[in-house]
Amino acid sequence: MMIIDKNIDSLLFDMDGTLWNATDSYAEIWNRCFADCGIDICITGNDLVSYMGKPIEIIVNGITGGAWMKISTVKHLLMHSAGSRMT
Repeated sequence: MMIIDKNIDSLLFDMDGTLWNATDSYAEIWNRCFADCGIDICITGNDLVSYMGKPIEIIVNGITGGAWMKISTVKHLLMHSAGSRMT
């Protein structure tokens, strides 16, 4: 169950690492997605640094070397994984 403080009036997203370097967390989610797809790839936060700010298609093709993985599958898994971490 998600607990929400009704006194919160703002939410800050820091996707570029200005306030918090989240690349290791992103790598963990990517690795879970790869495992769920049966793909034997393991990346680190450092592996993702050069892809920051690029479209998902470029990231997936770069990381997987153009593997068979469908972009729609990756998007779905990433959204699901990120959402489950927020609850």
